[in-house]
Amino acid sequence: MEALKRDYKKFFTPSYIAKYMVGLLNPQTGDAILEPSAGDGAIVRAIKERNAGCIVFAFELNEEHKPYLRNAGANIVVIKDFLETPDYAKFTSCCANPPFGNGIDLQAHFDLMCKLVKHGGKMVMILPADFEVKVAHEVHLIENWSTNKDGTTTPIKIVEFLNVQPNNEPLCGVGEKNRN
Repeated sequence: MEALKRDYKKFFTPSYIAKYMVGLLNPQTGDAILEPSAGDGAIVRAIKERNAGCIVFAFELNEEHKPYLRNAGANIVVIKDFLETPDYAKFTSCCANPPFGNGIDLQAHFDLMCKLVKHGGKMVMILPADFEVKVAHEVHLIENWSTNKDGTTTPIKIVEFLNVQPNNEPLCGVGEKNRN
């Protein structure tokens, strides 16, 4: 699996942050929710605790995480690189802590998440503070709970998009700051 060779440093989402994000998402029964970098399942668990009637699609690179995601309540677990997902699938919403730093192409992750959420859907995600967002959104500042390989801390934010419009111009762009 080529994707597993990438230098994705895991920053698992603490449960209190996952619950806060899901509160912003406010999932409804029957919603098909995308979690594109599911890790240990904290966001999946928070979604299912908030509304067990949601259908959660969890993508994860690491096969060893599959039992955690099942136990967290994921309806569908896909073990593959999220960036290899066809962009014709459509979800009601997306709740994510996508990978960033270490040379990861956050813009590609973000663009694909936007394409996979239905027009008018909602996205809530953790992003670096210098990731520039070009459309209507709300920012919820949070303190980073983890450190980078070099010991520094990347300032982060939770961004809430209320009305995703994937066919419009790009929603955001990576800031100038170099994150390693």
